[in-house]
Amino acid sequence: QDSAFTPDESALIVQLDRLVRARRYQDAVDVYEGRSRDDPVITNQRVQALVGQAYAGLGPQHRTKARECFKAANSLGYSDVFMARAWFHVESSSQVGTKEAIQVCEAFLSKPGRSARDRAEFQSKLANCFHEQARRLRSVSQEKTIEFYSKSIETYMLAVRIGQDVDQFDGRTLRWLKVPAVEFVQYVGQDLEPFFSLIERLISQKRDIPVEGAEVLMQALSHSGAARDSGGRSKVAGL
Repeated sequence: QDSAFTPDESALIVQLDRLVRARRYQDAVDVYEGRSRDDPVITNQRVQALVGQAYAGLGPQHRTKARECFKAANSLGYSDVFMARAWFHVESSSQVGTKEAIQVCEAFLSKPGRSARDRAEFQSKLANCFHEQARRLRSVSQEKTIEFYSKSIETYMLAVRIGQDVDQFDGRTLRWLKVPAVEFVQYVGQDLEPFFSLIERLISQKRDIPVEGAEVLMQALSHSGAARDSGGRSKVAGL
């Protein structure tokens, strides 16, 4: 029992936590909705976080209720990795939810005390959001597309760097990094200057660049149209 909570709050939290962990989402929602709306216990931040996860687990038709619960918990200063994952899924699975998903990641990462594993995970999620933004803007704005491809790659590189401090680092991050890196190179075509500007920014951050990540960026250059003719190869060499 958390000393900050009343016995009634603690009992409800334990009950909801067990149901959510067992993926008995409807049962969790039934317990919550069975309480009077005037019952102050249901406004507890951890209760709201758990019920939000239950609503999220019930599918997109409950997206609005899940979001309301997550916002209520967040407004009270509460957020754990399980809530953040569920909230991210709610927003990222929405057709227009990329900006909201970015906000979820940034809010989670802004809180102190996150483990390296959790920070690496949410940096990867954030990088994926930037990648989706780049894809959506390809036919709208070249400047914004380049900006979001760059942000995606930089954020994946940060995830790789953080993840190196974690035992059994998830190598999938490197595979995810490869996708925007290759797309970026293909998008800019013969003009690879934006790609090399990105590399310069990574270097200027004065942090160790993970060797594996650097290899992914260099390998992406093989997908450039500039490498297919002598003039293009000379320009790449100059850059």
